[in-house]
Amino acid sequence: MRAYSGLPRVLIFWASDEERRDFSEMLLLGGGQGAGQGSDGRGALLWPTSAPSSSIELMEQRLPMEVLEKGLVTDSGGPGASRGGMATRVRVRRREAAGTMTCQVAPEGGNLPVRGLHRGLS
Repeated sequence: MRAYSGLPRVLIFWASDEERRDFSEMLLLGGGQGAGQGSDGRGALLWPTSAPSSSIELMEQRLPMEVLEKGLVTDSGGPGASRGGMATRVRVRRREAAGTMTCQVAPEGGNLPVRGLHRGLS
């Protein structure tokens, strides 16, 4: 049986440019899937959900922002013979100095460590 996979994390960006045009976009991030007996979990898994997310390239075209990094966090799957999937890290910045940008983070279920069988060390 596989451990809990968590819920998608949602980043909602609102921005305006130097001409005061408004923009908004959502980015869904998956957490690490729980490990199973004899198998590691997958990283950045968006399951169970059918919600689509914009690609990084579309976000960069639509908003006055640049994604500096989107990747997996090394060793975030925990210890044990079968490790959980790795977490995701995202870093962004504004492209222009003028205007505003706000990011709302909705990390529901993100701080629910699952200890696993024998406290995750089995």
